Amino acid sequence: MAITRKRTTLFTTNWLVNLLLWSSLGFGSIACQDPLKIGSELLPDGSQANVFVTDTFTVRASTVLLDSVQTSSGSLLLGRYTDPALGVVEARSFFQVAPLLGDTLKADPKAVYDSLVLSLGYNGYAYGDTTRYQTISVHRLSDTLNNGKVYLNSSQAPYEATALGQARYKLNQDPNRVAELRVKLSDAFGRELLGLAGKPQSTNAAAFRDYIKGLAILPGAGNEGSVLGFSQAFVYVYYHVDTLKKSYDMVMALNSTVPRGRFAHITSQRSGPLASLTKPAQALPASATNGETYLHNGIGLVTKLEFPSLLGLRNLPQGKVAINRAELILEPKAAPVNLANPQSLFLLETDASNGLRKTAQGYAEFVPVEGTPASVNGAALLNDQYQFILSSQIQQMISGQRKATGLLVLRQFVALSSSAQIPVRALGSDVSRAVFDAKKIKLKVY
Repeated sequence: MAITRKRTTLFTTNWLVNLLLWSSLGFGSIACQDPLKIGSELLPDGSQANVFVTDTFTVRASTVLLDSVQTSSGSLLLGRYTDPALGVVEARSFFQVAPLLGDTLKADPKAVYDSLVLSLGYNGYAYGDTTRYQTISVHRLSDTLNNGKVYLNSSQAPYEATALGQARYKLNQDPNRVAELRVKLSDAFGRELLGLAGKPQSTNAAAFRDYIKGLAILPGAGNEGSVLGFSQAFVYVYYHVDTLKKSYDMVMALNSTVPRGRFAHITSQRSGPLASLTKPAQALPASATNGETYLHNGIGLVTKLEFPSLLGLRNLPQGKVAINRAELILEPKAAPVNLANPQSLFLLETDASNGLRKTAQGYAEFVPVEGTPASVNGAALLNDQYQFILSSQIQQMISGQRKATGLLVLRQFVALSSSAQIPVRALGSDVSRAVFDAKKIKLKVY
């Protein structure tokens, strides 16, 4: 969507460019104003630069659905809430468990089963209304997850219809207590696990995974609360031998860099204009979504920004237009209660197909921090806006050194491995969201 009436300031370095700018720029009216009044504080003393102001630069904004969002690293996400803009958002978790290192289950004819419990360790992440009770159900997977596979937010795994256990819970708000969600599981399943004593499955992780397959945790269909993050998952088989109480412990292995058979399936029941956004890499212009663009980390919605009017500056003699400073400002709309706007955003390059542009080495091409090429350009939420400094980026677009296919606004930076072209740092590690009024997206160039 075109955004006009954005005051944009350009500095040129000699009087000839003054004349050329008037004659060469084919974008509407350009007004020359007193440099003492417009950005003159940015100029060095004695500079011969002239200052020009144009109100014809265009910021074209759209919402893009990414083709893949990795959710198979980091914590588990679980829950369900309703977003006024994006509909019902739901996160289900699927994972494998394996015997805890060093813990073996020895055959003992005197062993008597007591109970089976799933323990989920809360990691502090919550999004939504945590004061409401929610329900979950735990199911046994009917097929084994692949340890070496990168699972996405759209990935699914088959599970048995009959639940192993259910729980109703509300997040504990006491900061002096460690939040833990415990779910009592089926006694029949517990006795089956205890029956593995002395067998290869009780000590060999691969054999255990092949036998048990894994677990799925689903939020209740009527939940209207929040999505929580869990960093640990343990399964405890409690039993006793005579009067001695014991337990056999299984754990969901977490590794921050290598996928280990776990993922979150994240969906949203979108309605209205966004309901048509169903295909990977599909883009909807702001004009088709009530003048708004959207961002949602877990679903994979990002805002795409293009600056087509900048290309007109290429008509000027090469090197005669120098960008002193370029600022991109995004003002998110006021967030609903309990659905806070992200504390920070990042910019990545996009290709012509609305995907992440990659370097020759196969990594995502991010927008760097000014003066620090190896650092990703991020913006914190300050005074209800995100401000990015893009001076070098805009200069390179004008000079033709960088393709002007656009930028993607994301919640988190995503690196791509050179071998499989897959995200290394998961984009789908939370469910943060934001909505932008496209008319308030500003590009200021001095």
